[in-house]
Parts: sequence; C-alpha cells; structure tokens
Amino acid sequence: MQKTAFVTLFVTMFLIMLGFGIIIPHLNYFVVKMGATPSQLGLLIALYPAMQFLFSPLFGRWSDKIGRRPIMLVGLVGNTIALLSFGLSRSLLHLFLARAFWGTTTASLMPTVTAYVADITDDEHRGQGMGLIGASVGLGFIAGPAFGAIFGDLHHWSFITAGIVSGLNTLFVLLFLSEPTDRNKARADQPNLSPLTMFTHPLAPLFLVTFISSFAFAGIETIFPLFIKHRWGYGTREIAIIFVVAGLISVLIQGGAIGRLINRFGEFSLVLVGLLSTVIGLTILPQATGFLTVTVYFCLASIGNIIIRPTNTAWVSKRAETEQGTVIGLMNSHLSLGRVFGPITSGMLYAGLEKSSVASGFLNRFLQMPDPIQTDSAHLNLLQLAISVFDLPYIPLAAGLLITTLLLVRPLLKIWES
Repeated sequence: MQKTAFVTLFVTMFLIMLGFGIIIPHLNYFVVKMGATPSQLGLLIALYPAMQFLFSPLFGRWSDKIGRRPIMLVGLVGNTIALLSFGLSRSLLHLFLARAFWGTTTASLMPTVTAYVADITDDEHRGQGMGLIGASVGLGFIAGPAFGAIFGDLHHWSFITAGIVSGLNTLFVLLFLSEPTDRNKARADQPNLSPLTMFTHPLAPLFLVTFISSFAFAGIETIFPLFIKHRWGYGTREIAIIFVVAGLISVLIQGGAIGRLINRFGEFSLVLVGLLSTVIGLTILPQATGFLTVTVYFCLASIGNIIIRPTNTAWVSKRAETEQGTVIGLMNSHLSLGRVFGPITSGMLYAGLEKSSVASGFLNRFLQMPDPIQTDSAHLNLLQLAISVFDLPYIPLAAGLLITTLLLVRPLLKIWES
C-alpha cells in the first residue's frame, strides 16, 4: 500500500464527507422551507443520484483512460460550485438545477477514489483499504452534522460553509495528490458502455446487492427527519446527534474491523449479515418509543449499510482484474439507482401529519367514528398497525429487502465459489 497517497485520499474523502455532513441536518428542512411538498422533497433528493446513475460509469471509464487525479479535480470543482449555488438559491427551480449539476459532477468522486484505492492495494489489503476510506466517510459524518447543528435555522449558511470546505479540499488535492504509478488502464479494445452493460455484466449480482442496500437505506434517510419531527417534535439537534452516533459506529467498524472480518469470514458471509441487519433495523424502527430507541434502531439499520459498502466494493474490485474505474463506476451506478428510487418510494408512501395516503386516511376516519362497528381492541390494533405500514414505509422496505436477499443468495454463492 502506498501510504502517502492513501493518507491524502483519506483526508480528501474526510473533507468531502465533512461537507456532506454539514448539510445533512439542514437539507430536508431547507427544501421544505422553500415550499416543497414531501413528494417534491423526494424527487429533489432523488435527482442527485439519478445524475450519478447516468454519469458514474462514464467518469469511471474516463478515470481509467485519462487518470484518477484530473477526474477527481473535476468532481471537487463541481461539488464546490453546486454547494454554493444550492445555498444561494431562492426558489425551488434553482434548487433543482443546482441539485442536477451537483449530482452530475460529483458522479466522478466515489468511483475514482475507490479505483485509486484498488490501484495502490493488493488483494490481501483491499478490504482494509476500502474500510479505511469508509472510516473517513464515517468521520465526516461525525464532525459534519455536529458542525452543521450550530447554524440552527440558518439552513442556507450550512451549504455555503460546505462549499468553502470543498474549495479548500480542491486545493489540497491539487497540491498533494499525484497520479498512481500503477494505475489499471482501460484496454484499447474495451467495448463502449451501454445501458445494458450494468445488468448483463458477470458481476451483476454484486451490483444488485449495492442497489438493494442503497434503495433501502435511502428510503430510511429521506423520511427519517420528517418521521422524528412528526412523532416526537425532534429537529436539527437530534438529527445531528443520531448521525454522529451512526458515524462513530461506522468509524469503529470500517476503520478497525472490516478488513480483518473480510479476511476471516469472506465477502459472501459479510454481505448477507449486512443485508439481514438492515432488514431487522427497518422492521423495528417504527416501533421506537423515544430518542434512545430510535437512535439504536436507526444505527442497527445503518450497520448493514456500513458493512455492505466496503465489503462489496472490495469483492467487486478483486473480481475486476483491470479497468477498476469502469467496473466500480458500474457498481456506483447501481448505488445511485437505489438512491433514486428509495427516496421517491418512501416520499410517496410517507403521509406524515397530513395522512395524505388514501388507505391511511380511510383507516383513520374509520377509527375516529363514534362506534367503529363494535370493533374489538385486537382488530383496532391490527388497523393501527396497517396505518403505520402505510405512513411509515419501513416495513414494506424490509419485506422487499428480505425477499430480494433470499433470491440473491444462490447467484452470490456462485460468484464466491468461482
């Protein structure tokens, strides 16, 4: 492992995620303050990964051909401009335009950084390297939300501050990061990418793991601020604390344990553990009774994502003998695709205080009747459970994730044994 380059990458990723962390407690509230409905909020959040879905494979391919460093610089400059534009926006249209540009340019960052790590690590240290980069992400999520909480209701200042951090990060990479000496370059006869490539690739089952895990966790993240605000009245401060705790867990797992766990148990076993952990977290999250339980349940669901991300990335990079950027870009497209449909799905299902769901509204009106046809308490409890399912899409997400996981066991085992 090239330690100097790796330390530079670690700091770079920390600063990237520090900026993202700063805006996490503010994004949803800022957009709602600008007049967005829950559905528009879901669409706006989904726009970012939608652009990454389209452009990640291209940037990954370009990083194989042109180099890791120039593609990273493109992403960092775009990230800086987009964050500043978002913070200075004064209408929903401006927010959507800034979000689209943001997703397009930053589509270069994760595939390129991950491919860089693959360039400078061997198979034995690949999981450790991916885990340490994941730990830098976790550190960013610890420091970012804590820092972001100081802005209170001045949501736009969090984006401006994050943009300044991104600008400083760009200068840092420009000055201190060099191109890897043994970069895996693209073959001259490599075929052009097509939309079907990501679904027909031999590693498609691993890509699908990335998709379903990101779909589920994006569904959690999108409605989580609204969920805890509507149920308990929590706001920016509580969200910051919860994400700091989740970030600390991420650092402990990815920074210290994930490499050893991969070498001992293998990627196949850890991916299954991560998926099942997310299922359990999703299932019990609606049953939270207060700040302590909602924090614990959220962290349980996030542990699955924490385990899956570096493990699956290491697995993919080991199977991709060359063109790391291209293959990891394809994987990142699946991650982005999950983050497109996850927020849209959860945003449409979540009714919030307005109970806009047709089924939920009907059931609530039924329960508010003076004499609901002499329904006994057991039936009322079932109806209330049905309401929670419609208003909080965690349980449907858990069911879908469990079914998909069971269907993927055999294809994943086949890749593992090959």
